[in-house]
Amino acid sequence: MAQLLVVDIDSAQAVAMAREAVGAKTPRAGSVLARALALAGEIAVQSGDAKGGDEMFGEAIKLSESGEAGEDASDIYQRYAQVLATAGKHEQASRYYEMAYKTATMKRR
Repeated sequence: MAQLLVVDIDSAQAVAMAREAVGAKTPRAGSVLARALALAGEIAVQSGDAKGGDEMFGEAIKLSESGEAGEDASDIYQRYAQVLATAGKHEQASRYYEMAYKTATMKRR
């Protein structure tokens, strides 16, 4: 029977662990790092650090656009768009929603 292990770590530790996975060249390491960065970005924004959140999302987006994150770009664009929309940055959010849509529809072809 599988057990769920709950570990109390912060977003910085999660990103550090993901970076370590990338360094070890584990399968889908780029994807894990991109998702960890996006999650850290969401946490940073929710904690009041909008600049830190933007930086984390920026790195996640670069990683996903470089192809190292597999098929995660659409999800990351959509998550960032939600963060931007919540912050009232609707024009920027709209651009990222559009990018998420285009990326998702390209995957289906």
